[in-house]
Amino acid sequence: MLRLCTTKAPFRCPSGQLYLQIDCIAMGSPLGVFAEAFMASVEETALADEATRPNLYCRYVDDILVEVDELVNIDTLKQRLEQESGLTFTIEHSIGDSINFLDVTIEADDQHYSTSVHRKLTDEGRRLFHQEVERIKQVLVNNDYDLTTIDRQIRTAIDKHLNPTETTEKNTINLFYKNQMTPGHKSDEAALKKIISRNCKPVEATSQLKLNIYYQSLTVSSLIMKNNLTKDET
Repeated sequence: MLRLCTTKAPFRCPSGQLYLQIDCIAMGSPLGVFAEAFMASVEETALADEATRPNLYCRYVDDILVEVDELVNIDTLKQRLEQESGLTFTIEHSIGDSINFLDVTIEADDQHYSTSVHRKLTDEGRRLFHQEVERIKQVLVNNDYDLTTIDRQIRTAIDKHLNPTETTEKNTINLFYKNQMTPGHKSDEAALKKIISRNCKPVEATSQLKLNIYYQSLTVSSLIMKNNLTKDET
């Protein structure tokens, strides 16, 4: 079963086209846990030497962010990762105190890191809206989100943007009603709400009525000692 899932795994891209993954594990597949377990084992061995262990090591899928004191340690770490995994790693050095990691530009100083959104040089800012939506969908699919849920949320966001509704803060007038707990209390609530909606209306247009119906058990009320409000003259 595992061999079948890793050599003939079907997956669908956001455009709807169906593909067959014939090698390794497809991104977004639930079997990605095996890839994570494999890399965790590789990293445990490769990072065992404290003398060359990086000050910072962060990995997201196949992108790794590393901070070291000496550049030679980067080459040593690369060799160990390749020896333990059989994979090929490439290195991209920071320019000054800045480096791009995923969609983030990270700048470092002596005290902290600061981040900003990173766009590739090939992005001229002319990307059409639907192309950007497709890119977002692909990112979500790669992170194992359901395509149906993605499409529904995108449609909802677009509808809200194209059809904005003006929202004004309203003053709420609370009406409280103590009802008796009976088998027909639901019907009583519906009838009471209908009576209020037909016969009660706030004076100000910015106000709204809110009916609050509460119930008090007779058993509980009988256990509560009420204060005697009459003054004892004796």
